[in-house]
Amino acid sequence: MKPSISVVIPAHVLDNTLHKVLTSLETARDDILEVIVAFDGQIPDHSFFERYNLTLRWSESKESQQGPAVGRNRGSKMAKGDILFFCDSDVSIHADTIQRIQESFKTNSDCTAIIGCYDDCPADQGMISKFRNLLHHRVHYENHGLIKTFWSGCGAIKRQTFLALGGFNETFRTASVEDVELGYRLSSEGFKIFLDNSVQVCHHKSWSLFSMCYTDCFLRARPWTILMLSEKSLGTTQLNVSRKDKVMLATLLMMYFLAPISIFFPTLWFTFIALFIAHISLKFTLWKFYLCYFSWWSFPTVYGLYVIHLTAGGIGFGLGILDYIHLRIFNRSQNTE
Repeated sequence: MKPSISVVIPAHVLDNTLHKVLTSLETARDDILEVIVAFDGQIPDHSFFERYNLTLRWSESKESQQGPAVGRNRGSKMAKGDILFFCDSDVSIHADTIQRIQESFKTNSDCTAIIGCYDDCPADQGMISKFRNLLHHRVHYENHGLIKTFWSGCGAIKRQTFLALGGFNETFRTASVEDVELGYRLSSEGFKIFLDNSVQVCHHKSWSLFSMCYTDCFLRARPWTILMLSEKSLGTTQLNVSRKDKVMLATLLMMYFLAPISIFFPTLWFTFIALFIAHISLKFTLWKFYLCYFSWWSFPTVYGLYVIHLTAGGIGFGLGILDYIHLRIFNRSQNTE
């Protein structure tokens, strides 16, 4: 018997993107017990939800800007399904996404949670959006198997376990790493999480250079670093922070350091060139992947965007270390009072 599935979507605006998300769910309505939209604030127009051929319920809050973690928890308490399937309000499913989740839980019966990945056809085909969404797709697609983190963009979890653990950490007041933190708690309690790359969804997010840098630095790398240091998992391989990524960042930082010094010591340019070659070579498979979606003449732009992405992550990593040290000192001073 297939497990019943409740879809939980946090939303803060009623727009065309949410319409596309709900319309996509209609293609799998026979496999979905219910769809719950947890609105951040008061819903301006309840008739928005009446057009869909779904068992659709919604909840709203008196206050706005509480964040998706609060919304997902609120929606989960309303749910009746065996499985909670979380997707974002800018993520539409494929016709077989729900079926693949059910099949994956059957195949991986010892797993408590299943996460998927973005497909390789993001809705926004602009240069920056396509680059960023494809990067996320590839990271998840190539890490098929058991992992230690959860992902709420396309993630399913057994409802009873989710509620028993207290759901998402509501101290995260914006979309950040609340799903990663849940994954760490699941793993620490001995529950298994499986990344099934056949479970795919389409991302509708449009990225600008600013939004990419801000997200990668302040909403991902910085809080994720604090989590990894707190969990003593900085040395482990966890999706976006693989060993190759760490070496890539290290070589990039050394190149930043050598570039201005080489002006005064020209012989250091040989070291710089050697580092650059090593830097490029480490991600040969990534460049090969991108060339399936971009032309050769776009490669300098793709590489430039990756360097910017890596730099933003490096800055976030440094800030996260400083935040962690500050928290340790602050907590230590409080304990001695």
